[in-house]
Amino acid sequence: MRRSALCLALLAAAGGWLAGCSYTFVQPLSPTHHPGDRADCTTDLTAPVVDSSVTLIYAASSAYTATRDNQAYEGLLVAAGLVNTAVWLSSAIYGYVEIGQCRAARADAAAVPFWQQRSPGASSSLRP
Repeated sequence: MRRSALCLALLAAAGGWLAGCSYTFVQPLSPTHHPGDRADCTTDLTAPVVDSSVTLIYAASSAYTATRDNQAYEGLLVAAGLVNTAVWLSSAIYGYVEIGQCRAARADAAAVPFWQQRSPGASSSLRP
């Protein structure tokens, strides 16, 4: 029984490292993006909102587990929950930051007429 609890805790911690909707689904602004260029990136907040929700669930679960008495591997379970909380929180922060930059870039591009905008990845020699 104790060995299965340990394996479950380690599996949960490993699953947290592989998770994060924003890391997976948010397309960041291109590093070659210039102000006024068309921005092909993610503006939808769904992924970081899901990350934030999962972060709260892991944090609450860790807090609940820490308050329970006589639980096998309590410290390990709390540590695994906190690791998962940190991973999902970092993914949420990444998503909010990247989406904010994308929205700002799209707002800048909206002020430039479409015929003067470059497509992402176009050569800078084509710029008027």
